[in-house]
Amino acid sequence: MSDCGVCVSGYSGGNECVGYRNVTVRARKEWRCSECGSTISKGSLYELASWFYADRSGYGNAKTCLICAEIAEAFQCGGRYHGECF
Repeated sequence: MSDCGVCVSGYSGGNECVGYRNVTVRARKEWRCSECGSTISKGSLYELASWFYADRSGYGNAKTCLICAEIAEAFQCGGRYHGECF
């Protein structure tokens, strides 16, 4: 739960994620934020998350601008959920 006690979302379903990696990296090319759709410019920092599921049904990744990453860290409860809202 966030420190302020406000949760705007949280992951509550589906497949169990057993592998997860979340790092901040510098963009080698232009990307689009997986959350808000804004441009992540070449050379800027962004959050790169990757995951895979227990039943081997799939995997995923998300590239998130640092503003959206900060918002998600503050207001998502019960684990981080990566996905588009735009």
